[in-house]
Amino acid sequence: MQLLCRLRDKLWIEEGKHSHYEENLINYIYANRIGNGDELSGGDYKYLGRDMILLTGKDEYISFSKKHNQMN
Repeated sequence: MQLLCRLRDKLWIEEGKHSHYEENLINYIYANRIGNGDELSGGDYKYLGRDMILLTGKDEYISFSKKHNQMN
């Protein structure tokens, strides 16, 4: 049987940093993915999916902004 998820050691090692701090957890999980910077950049929480269209990631925010601006 293949393990479908990757265990993240840092979540166990630095549990106190992530367990009660949503922003730290989101920054860790989405770091260096979908156009976001590294964990310390803090931008990952900023690009979390919100509102009705749930854009997630810096790449999606930029893409949506370009398409929206072309329509105006």
